[in-house]
Amino acid sequence: LPLPIQCDSPLRGLQLQLCYDTKLIDIGAPKLTDRTKNMSLDFQKSEGSIDVLLFNFDKDFIAAGSGPVITVPVVIKSQSFESSMIKIENVILAGVNCQPVAATGIEDISVSINDLSMDYSLAQNYPNPFNAETEIQYYIPITAKVNLTIYNLLGEEIITLVDQKLQAGSHRVHWDGRDKKGFNLPTGIYLYRIQSENYTKTRKLALMK
Repeated sequence: LPLPIQCDSPLRGLQLQLCYDTKLIDIGAPKLTDRTKNMSLDFQKSEGSIDVLLFNFDKDFIAAGSGPVITVPVVIKSQSFESSMIKIENVILAGVNCQPVAATGIEDISVSINDLSMDYSLAQNYPNPFNAETEIQYYIPITAKVNLTIYNLLGEEIITLVDQKLQAGSHRVHWDGRDKKGFNLPTGIYLYRIQSENYTKTRKLALMK
């Protein structure tokens, strides 16, 4: 889902908080848009909210006007979901000289069933790269058997994180960078693959020791 913000002057940075009902939906890692592609993005996720920070200390700014500054992936957690709201709070806008800028045209986001994908999905792990532990989120639209396994770049199995029948909805699993024997793996690029029904998806992750 896109998050639009309107401003009358260029911005060096912005900060905001997205709040949502964790019983109904979950929000994944935000991504930059064409309007903010030259900005740096940082975020901190906690139960029911995510704090987002965009900034650039060089010559690039967010142009004045309107349009989305980030997009956020949203997945459904309740099978009875019809609609929900994502509240936008604690908005701070900083101009090119770091002066406060008034925010206009910011409204809470209404999320309806028609806005969201009801298909399988596998999110990028976070954090990535990681050292101690990383989280992998995925969504299944129906109750089904799910297998989620880590591989090296040679296609050799490292460890299976999930291998069971799960209810429809959003799920998450953590990996601590160890193989199935409990040994720490070296720094490198690894693959994680989800398989369920007729769906298969593979992504890369980076482990740094």
